[in-house]
Amino acid sequence: MSADPKLAFYLRTADEALRRRDVTRAGEIGAQAEMAGIKDARLLVLATHYHLKANAYGRAESTAAMAVKLAPDSADALGAYGFCLIATGRAREAIAYFDRALAIAPKWAPLHYNKGFAHESLGEARQARRLYKAAIGLDPNHSESYGQGAYLAALQGDWDEAREMAARAHAIDPRNVSAAFALALGDIEAGRPGDVEARLAFVIETPSIDPNARSTAHGILGDARHLMGEHGRAFESYAAKGDLLRNFYRPVQGLETQLERVHRLKDYFTKADPAQWHEAGSAPPSPVRAHAFVLGFARSGTTLLEQVLASHPRIEAMDERDCFALSYRFTESNEALDRLAAMTGAELDAYRKDYWDAARAAGMKLDRDVFVDKVPLNSVLLCLIAKLFPDAKIVFALRDPRDVVLSCFRQRFTLTQQLYEVLTLRGAAAYYDAVMSLVEAYRGVLALDIRDLRYEDLVANFDAECAGLCEFLGVEHDPKMADFAEVARGRDVGTPSATQVVRGLYAQGSGQWRAYEAQMAEVMPVLAPWLERFGYAP
Repeated sequence: MSADPKLAFYLRTADEALRRRDVTRAGEIGAQAEMAGIKDARLLVLATHYHLKANAYGRAESTAAMAVKLAPDSADALGAYGFCLIATGRAREAIAYFDRALAIAPKWAPLHYNKGFAHESLGEARQARRLYKAAIGLDPNHSESYGQGAYLAALQGDWDEAREMAARAHAIDPRNVSAAFALALGDIEAGRPGDVEARLAFVIETPSIDPNARSTAHGILGDARHLMGEHGRAFESYAAKGDLLRNFYRPVQGLETQLERVHRLKDYFTKADPAQWHEAGSAPPSPVRAHAFVLGFARSGTTLLEQVLASHPRIEAMDERDCFALSYRFTESNEALDRLAAMTGAELDAYRKDYWDAARAAGMKLDRDVFVDKVPLNSVLLCLIAKLFPDAKIVFALRDPRDVVLSCFRQRFTLTQQLYEVLTLRGAAAYYDAVMSLVEAYRGVLALDIRDLRYEDLVANFDAECAGLCEFLGVEHDPKMADFAEVARGRDVGTPSATQVVRGLYAQGSGQWRAYEAQMAEVMPVLAPWLERFGYAP
């Protein structure tokens, strides 16, 4: 028993709440103790979970950091801090804290689950699924691991495992949200989209459920209604999905939005001196013979393209990993761009090293002839790419702008600052217009070795387009590229296109906008110039 009566009171009251399985009350007690100035790691961990539930992520992180400082060997404290890092977008850092916690408590199922969630956040699906199964092995009643494992299996197209794990989760907890998602996706896959609305009703209709989860439910319901031909109602579901996230993740007042940043970059490069952006002299050192970037706009077929390239034995491809964290700051102001423009040679080497270190940390071996980096909206960072990697090849993916914008509006993305801009149909069209206008400005200033590739051409003339790509990248065409779907089943595909890619070429992706022609009318004036620019019929 603690000698401090106040500390003893809070600990006793929190323990009583936990014995009643009243986790919410235990968190409130922890937060009250924190407000009272009590510095105890056990109570601070409870307070951390209270702050997380209130979406006060900064407060949660500082509270958990104090808990780790007070008790550096506490698996509870380390695990809580790791979860805060996931919540603030630093999942890679979180894994190190979960590893420290697991060294102390290797048989604690929630730690395996949380580490799995960190890997899932990084797009590392196979590792996440292994950790969810490890958690289940330690605790056969850990419904969260069954549910999240089921949902991830469904997203990866592993339907047998998805249904089995979802059924187990549902048996333990009939209101397991992730299991409901997996079962709903299974209904769609099995040709029963009419069952989805009832399956997801409790998620959509319960205000206390996390807005991210409710948004996902609206998105899945929209897909079900789309398949039933109820396009008006589907559009309403997609709009509800976006509205929930827009309200929950409102931009901070006074900070530049991504749309504003893209407009500023476009203005800057419209007036930029090309001579400052053409790196002269010998090529910078590189661990690979050829370095390529697959860019474009989200939902332009870049995942298909990356998987096709990854099936070539002489090409290593990386799917949507952030390797520009250090150099991204150069886009944050025009003054920073001026500094980047003036840099030459060895001044840029630290930023190149940071990029390659990040690629290796993402699991890339960099031991093949060609390395391909696929992050479509890194189109915004073409100025960095041109400055750091002047010899890089750019494969720029194009797709009918109407299908791109509609697909972005419909899609359930892991939200980023850029993807926040596409949560409404009008916002998606405006951001598409802004990014494409910026790319046009880049083309006029930067020395880019760029090859445009249309999604529709790749689907219609697969072998010829693959041969052209190989020639562009400096490798011989390999027949194994036709087996990309089989290769994709053994890789982590962390984008919403995963289930489509493992099925092979997907011609149905073209012309889907026609089902929403009435709703698309409001954005057609924005998209019409790009239809003409890229050669798509009006």
